Amino acid sequence: MNRTKYKAMAALAATAVFCLSAIPALAQETRATLSGTVTDPSGSAMAGAELHLVNRDTGVVFTAQSNQLGQYRFLFVNPGTYHLAVTMPGFRTYSRDGVQLTTGEAATIDVPLQVGEQTQTVTVSARAPLLDAEKADRGMVVTQNQLSQLPTLAKVPILMATLTPGVVWQAQSYNIQPFSNSGLSGWSINGSISPSAEFLLDGAPNDMIYQASHSIAYIPPMDAVAEFKVITGAYDAQYGRNGGGVMSIVLKSGANAYHGSGYEYMKRAFLDANSFANNANGSPRSYDKLDEFGFSAGGPVLVPKLYNGKERTFFFVAYEKFLQNTVARSPVSSVPTLAQRNGDFSQTFNNAGQLMPIYDPLTGHNVNGQWVRNAFPSNIIPMDRIDPVGSKIAGLYPLPNVNLPGPVNWQNNYFNPNDLTQYFFNNFVARMDQNFGDKERVYARYAYNNQLLHDDTNELPGMAADPRYGNKVNNAFVFDSVTILSPSSTLDLRASVNRWLQDYQPPNYGSYNATAIGWPASLVSQFPEPRRFPYFTLSNYQSLGSSGSNIWLAPTTTISLQPSIALQHGRHIIKAGLDYR
Repeated sequence: MNRTKYKAMAALAATAVFCLSAIPALAQETRATLSGTVTDPSGSAMAGAELHLVNRDTGVVFTAQSNQLGQYRFLFVNPGTYHLAVTMPGFRTYSRDGVQLTTGEAATIDVPLQVGEQTQTVTVSARAPLLDAEKADRGMVVTQNQLSQLPTLAKVPILMATLTPGVVWQAQSYNIQPFSNSGLSGWSINGSISPSAEFLLDGAPNDMIYQASHSIAYIPPMDAVAEFKVITGAYDAQYGRNGGGVMSIVLKSGANAYHGSGYEYMKRAFLDANSFANNANGSPRSYDKLDEFGFSAGGPVLVPKLYNGKERTFFFVAYEKFLQNTVARSPVSSVPTLAQRNGDFSQTFNNAGQLMPIYDPLTGHNVNGQWVRNAFPSNIIPMDRIDPVGSKIAGLYPLPNVNLPGPVNWQNNYFNPNDLTQYFFNNFVARMDQNFGDKERVYARYAYNNQLLHDDTNELPGMAADPRYGNKVNNAFVFDSVTILSPSSTLDLRASVNRWLQDYQPPNYGSYNATAIGWPASLVSQFPEPRRFPYFTLSNYQSLGSSGSNIWLAPTTTISLQPSIALQHGRHIIKAGLDYR
């Protein structure tokens, strides 16, 4: 059985699955379509005209033939710049250069042929925008030129979506990092709630579930993005599974010429202006060190004396590394004083200068129907009344090491000079394109990133710390094949796998024995996590130990199958497909 028959059977199977599936949806397409009508000088339709659409970067040729109504159609065309040539015996050759096709566009070019020799050429050099007359989608394409020329914080390409009318980013500014999946998913499109947008990467699903919320999974390096489209009015049937628009990113592919880029973005405290608050307090600049560097390269696959991949086989790779050491929060916190740990609260005053009384729980009595207690004499708890477990817990706090001016001398008394948040991030993507001829082409793409975080969210050292430590890892693979079954039918098969995992836990997780602070083993055995260091919250003091929000295991695996078939009959185009996840 030849390949075309096999894929025809696969198309029928896919259509059957589409009809029987409990959750059907059209496969989501990010490539472009070019169509139009070929006419003679009288305006009559011309059947049998030969059309060639040539990619200026890769040399890949797409062919089509006008039908009895003079109509032609190129389907599943990668975004890029093309040359269109139309030939017909007895007519001059029609030539149009600079045909720019963008993500998801359904462009229209009508071709009026002129009588003459075929060796004569009519060149159309007008640069009027192409009409997108076949779909009602509304949105905006962010072009490669905009991505490379406009400034973007942390080189996060998706932030350029704010150029689109009706699109608002609703996350906090500290989420501007290429691994801030949740923060970079907070988009409101035309008033929709956040997060509710659909994220696509080369047409494949690019989302995951994080803290019970729909989020983007993979954010590519800026230099790896060809362009992306924000669809604000998704009227096409292929765009489902969302309530707030679609963000579709298309990655670069290789071309006939070798191209590459390299960059390094750095940030140092001595290059920054000091903040207003630091200047007011006479403080130096806050420490912040950032290095973001990477490269990209693409071109034809060339093996000297063995294989020349020009116009057939192309590769593209991009890599980025992000390193940052920053002070993410104030390094000053409040810890118990030595006197307070020993039960002496005689110098513990509130903001109004009033002594904060410590009441003896054993002196409770009824006075005129109200239960009252007596304060400890001199506001000092006797040493024999201090619980040994409580004393050990209080001993986990470091001693005060600063005395900042203010109305309360036992608050904001600890400074951690080593309270740095450290980010280590690697981002890689690779793509291969193979053109087998004018009837079949395929591509495969692999994307990977890994973020390692070192952070202490309560600014305390040792066992008292609340570390946020661990990895976010993303592996994404997609394979796509386009086959022209006949002049009127085209089959596209796409499959993808996306595995996203966040695994945060303290370095000492699972190794701590809570009996060390005096609790009996019979009590510790009843804890939900007996080998985890406990978490304590104390009024007026910094929290102590490992909080549940810093212990997080969040895996998401998305497997998708997206076959689609396009059939042309007369003036009509019928597209059926499946988006099964």
